[in-house]
Amino acid sequence: MGMFLFLIGILGIVGSIVWLVIGLFKRSGKKKAATLLVASIVVMIVGSLNVDSPDNENTASANTTEQSSSEATTEETDNSEKESSEAKENQEAASEEFEGLTSDDSYPYASDVNVETKDNGDIRFVELVVHADWYDFDDDEKNNYISLLKTVASEFMDEDGSLPFMQVKSANEIVARSEMTDSQNVKILD
Repeated sequence: MGMFLFLIGILGIVGSIVWLVIGLFKRSGKKKAATLLVASIVVMIVGSLNVDSPDNENTASANTTEQSSSEATTEETDNSEKESSEAKENQEAASEEFEGLTSDDSYPYASDVNVETKDNGDIRFVELVVHADWYDFDDDEKNNYISLLKTVASEFMDEDGSLPFMQVKSANEIVARSEMTDSQNVKILD
């Protein structure tokens, strides 16, 4: 707000000086221009006094008590522990589901499943890791592994019934992933 008043004051000063110069040649309107000049100077001064300088911010932050600093640190630690425990719980749930589905060797090339969790606890993506060359699979095998991914990802379905973003990774390369407009559809990349 202070910067805004300061800028308005400067614009008013420039405008009133131009008006005064024009008024000198026309011999009229000098009183209004002088009044505008004085008002603009006052607005500029008030604005400059209200602008926060870095020194003011440093002083304000230096004056915070050690107690509020330790409370903030404790709160941040609690939040990060909560976030990491949610991420850990999500990963454990996905791994448990994955182990249950792959224990009968029906998916011999599926090696792992990863869940990336956002800071707010939402799922960023669910990733199926395949340790064979994806490009050697036929379409049925690819769709079979995508079905496995969807089944694991269904653990994290949101309130609307939408699956999280999903992807299949083979040889450190994303070979299939959800479409951006519809996360239910997994597109095989060429």
